[in-house]
Amino acid sequence: MSSPADTDPALALTQRLEPGEPLLWQGAPRQGLLWRPEDWLGVVFAAGWLGLGWWITEGDPVTLVPFGVVAFYVLVVRFFVQARVRAGQAYGLTPTRLLIQTRRRGGGLRSIPLAAVGEVLLRDHGDGSGTLRFGQIRPGAGATSELRDTKAAAPAYFDSIADARVVYERIEALRRGE
Repeated sequence: MSSPADTDPALALTQRLEPGEPLLWQGAPRQGLLWRPEDWLGVVFAAGWLGLGWWITEGDPVTLVPFGVVAFYVLVVRFFVQARVRAGQAYGLTPTRLLIQTRRRGGGLRSIPLAAVGEVLLRDHGDGSGTLRFGQIRPGAGATSELRDTKAAAPAYFDSIADARVVYERIEALRRGE
């Protein structure tokens, strides 16, 4: 039997706070299908891939199928996969750490001390939303990850969040000790 925290990443995030630890900000990525400017590269790749497949297979439909499958994934399926991943994520900010909760593969919490974060990059989407990328996390600085396939030192993201600039400024103020 699953608990509400198993299906609600935001609830699971709040349940993972240390005793007395305040949650200064909590958010989630934009939900649903999402088109980004860099997705045009996928369109170009898929067209080139199909063209290459047509050339290699000389138009034989049977041998062209693997090329078509890859192109279909790049053009269609990956958007649904990305939407599902985002649906299972929640983000949090405390005075001392960044939190990334995910439902992927049974769930997990990535906890990154603010002191361990390299540079913070803001990619503004033009509508108030944006993505924060936390540069290379310094190894041995207390970053932990319960995610089996993610290294604690890998870059982290608050992907497609509302009020990204406000969150960015709050993180920078905390890093300066304000």
